[in-house]
Amino acid sequence: MTRPRFSLTGLVLLVAGLAIVGVSLTWLASGQGAIIGIALIVLGLVLLALSRAGSGMSDAMAALLTTSGYENIERLVEELSLSEKAIYLPSVATGRGPRALLPLATPASVPSAHADIYDRLVVQYGPDPADMGLLITTPGSGAVELLSSEVGSFPEGLETSLRVLVTGTLEVAHGVDVHASGEKTTVHYRGVRGDSVSSDSAMHRTLGSPLAAIAATLLAESLSRPVVVLSENASGTTRTVELMTAAGES
Repeated sequence: MTRPRFSLTGLVLLVAGLAIVGVSLTWLASGQGAIIGIALIVLGLVLLALSRAGSGMSDAMAALLTTSGYENIERLVEELSLSEKAIYLPSVATGRGPRALLPLATPASVPSAHADIYDRLVVQYGPDPADMGLLITTPGSGAVELLSSEVGSFPEGLETSLRVLVTGTLEVAHGVDVHASGEKTTVHYRGVRGDSVSSDSAMHRTLGSPLAAIAATLLAESLSRPVVVLSENASGTTRTVELMTAAGES
């Protein structure tokens, strides 16, 4: 995400958070709503800080700001009691960039890859009134912007793009392999450093780990189809991510 987009998104989240806090405390008398508003305010401030930071910002400071932003998204997920798996959408679905859709309803319908969803935080992604969700950026969204070219075609080009990112640009793994079987795709990361697949957090249950988010986002971009993370497993420094392309509604 570029600095101008950090600034715009941060401002939108800040205004939305202030509005939610105000309405929750004055009209609805809802403590839960106020907590959600505060989470949005903090996340908006983090994005505004990132947008104003110079190119000389230290890696530690960038990591600190990113971590605090991610933790506030996790609090938002927990407060809303979201249980559905995130649906990773390709750029063609929003017209702005790859995003993850967190459905608010259970069970959730899957939007079409060409649903033309407006790129905002709270969206209606289908014709049914219950088709509401949160549209957020993930580590995969940022990873796509680090590529010098579009994600390669499936499956060889996808594997190449993943390898460029995780072994070169991000340096979080020593190797990666992609295996396709029907609607399912398996991504094996080898020599992983610093990535956890703990399933204790609400964030992990909905979005998956950062490596899973990167794999799901690049697969969605490669196929121009919605993708869901089915499972993750760890064995030593090896991470295995199971993905499935979802059949969206026309």
